Amino acid sequence: MFRGVLAAVPTPFSADGLSLDLSKIQPLVDRLADANCTGVVVTGTTGEFTSLTPEEHKAVIRAYVAAVGDRPLNVVAGFGALNTRAAEEMAQWCAQTRGIDAIMVVPPFYERLSFEALQFFLCAVSTACGSLDIVYYHVPSATGLPLTADQMRELAKIPRMRYIKDTSGNAPHAIDHVCNTAAGQRMAHFNGTDTFTFAALAMGAEGVAWGVASVAPYESVALYQALVEEQDLKQAKEIWSLLYPIAACLESVNYPAGVKAALDVLGLPMGPVRAPTLPLSGDDVARLKGVVARVKK
Repeated sequence: MFRGVLAAVPTPFSADGLSLDLSKIQPLVDRLADANCTGVVVTGTTGEFTSLTPEEHKAVIRAYVAAVGDRPLNVVAGFGALNTRAAEEMAQWCAQTRGIDAIMVVPPFYERLSFEALQFFLCAVSTACGSLDIVYYHVPSATGLPLTADQMRELAKIPRMRYIKDTSGNAPHAIDHVCNTAAGQRMAHFNGTDTFTFAALAMGAEGVAWGVASVAPYESVALYQALVEEQDLKQAKEIWSLLYPIAACLESVNYPAGVKAALDVLGLPMGPVRAPTLPLSGDDVARLKGVVARVKK
């Protein structure tokens, strides 16, 4: 099982947003590998997966796998589906694609599932994904399905369900899940609410999966090392003072557009967001420039 910093990475588009520009991926992956990130989360929210055709979705995953090569970066392939069969087919494709280490699954996100239906859905994906581990993407703002800590513990009983990316922002349930459950009886907890990162790592979360790591990978890894590995609170607070404004700024705008704007400022352009999502306003870009000014390039 992996721990540490997973970078949620964007999907690169051509200047008109109509096609992929996969040539932009390699420089970003090289930077993340140099920073010693644990891995990349491809085609998640930051990767605008809902805007991709099935062929584009697979092409982006393959391109990130190729860019990672044999380096020690885990590749987590994200996807969601509105029906169980489509999710099973994507899980099977991932299982057959060499270089994918885990899948990140968001359940149907139009009509809210009951918890029992969610369990049924994830059991089907578990059966389809072969030997791949599963990251459950807990994002109730999209699915309408917030989980309690008890429900998280129930999901951990499903085979291959090894990780949760918790983007609920519900601190009490996260604390309950991490602090009141033996490590072998719960999913490894990866925080996905950017501004809660420091608190989540301090309370014992196994890692963080966030777009900030695509923007500031060196600082993100340094935070994890200081706070978790070295337990150097003073150093960790100094690093967090740089990362928190980035996290807060990205959470205040459209997230994929914000990550792409920040990378553009840093000289790693990934193209525009795909319509109907709009690029950031000039004022928001100016705010981003200010908060990423000290990021190591």
